[in-house]
Amino acid sequence: MQRVQRIIRAALLPVFVTAGCHEYDSASDDSKHHSSTNQIVVEAYQASLLNSQKYFDLPLSTNGPHIVDRLGHRVKLMSVNWYGASDAYHVVMGLDKAPLRTIVEQIKKIGFNSVRLPFSNEMLYQFDQVPSKHLSENQWLIGKTPLEVFDEVISALTEQGLLVILNNHTTTSKWCCSGDDGNGLWVNHEQSSLKWMQDWEFLIERYKQNPMLVGADLRNEVRDDHEFKANWGRGGPFDFHRVSEELGNRLLNINPDLLLVFEGLHFSTNFLGFDHTPIQLIYPNKLIFSPHLYAWSTLPNGKNFSSYENYHDFSFAVNHMLKPLMDQNDRPRAPIWFGEWGYSRKDLRSSSLFPHFMHQFLRESGFDWSWWPLNVGFKPDSDEYESWGLLDDNWQGLKRDDPRIKKIMELINGSEQSSL
Repeated sequence: MQRVQRIIRAALLPVFVTAGCHEYDSASDDSKHHSSTNQIVVEAYQASLLNSQKYFDLPLSTNGPHIVDRLGHRVKLMSVNWYGASDAYHVVMGLDKAPLRTIVEQIKKIGFNSVRLPFSNEMLYQFDQVPSKHLSENQWLIGKTPLEVFDEVISALTEQGLLVILNNHTTTSKWCCSGDDGNGLWVNHEQSSLKWMQDWEFLIERYKQNPMLVGADLRNEVRDDHEFKANWGRGGPFDFHRVSEELGNRLLNINPDLLLVFEGLHFSTNFLGFDHTPIQLIYPNKLIFSPHLYAWSTLPNGKNFSSYENYHDFSFAVNHMLKPLMDQNDRPRAPIWFGEWGYSRKDLRSSSLFPHFMHQFLRESGFDWSWWPLNVGFKPDSDEYESWGLLDDNWQGLKRDDPRIKKIMELINGSEQSSL
């Protein structure tokens, strides 16, 4: 399909002035994508359309603290993260271990209704074929580029009735996240704000015919990174409020049905200023907030969540973190989706209280959530083993006798018992 040309209005271009960084010319940026791959043909999503009618009355929007379908019924996101397209090999993990359909079946077996699918900007510009060793259990994918494999993963998920939320996880394809990895902000010395926006526009245009691709998580865990110091609403080239609000409205102009996910600063634990400088969207009922929470996550006061010894203090700290997202009646101004949380099997069997506190908090609050991660095995281009995943090492079944899976299933099945 012929490439749809983007029209960049000069008045909308963000100002970006810093050493080594510059805005990209829109024409030269567009030329980096193959002219034939801007949009997937409609026929490829017929199964997704049928499943959207079977499982959900799409499109989704928001109503106060809830995500709702077209008929106003709540759709609670109970998701899992499946990473790899943001990492060194540019493809989701597991395709060398099990057929794609089998992996999707395991996601559904646990009971997840949605998948947060991270990607890197670098992945979009990899035009060589994915090495066959990363696709050895999916021979039909051999010969495809990373983006084409990404297409097939999205289709496989949505055809089986799973909602997909894209997440811009990294700029360069590497493991995330530290404070000095060059991926702390949406910009670095190689990527401008404009290029970041154009990459997102490219993807949303590409998948807009798939009704089950419902969300865009604009940027993962924004944080200070060397000379790049993020702020919310204070102006300058690193004002995340300004650029994410502009990007959100650009994407809604392409696909008005899209849900937009906004994370906070400091690894998405700092939402200070979100109340005083709110996000203004052309469609206000498309906004979702997404904190991340791990045992080591820290609030601005430096205290991490593994240090709390009783649930009262833990829940007070989490609610304090979320306070800028609440209205005057202490109800969320928009849905809150914990886009990342998790722990290892060892953590659950240790003296750590975080897993128990986190399950209780999500059960009592009724907030939407996304487990990190599905993945098992060695992380891409690393000798570090992913011990937080839920699948057997062969990716063809669930971890045996894993108490975490039982607790996750209980959280899913008890989702109607919430206080929201």
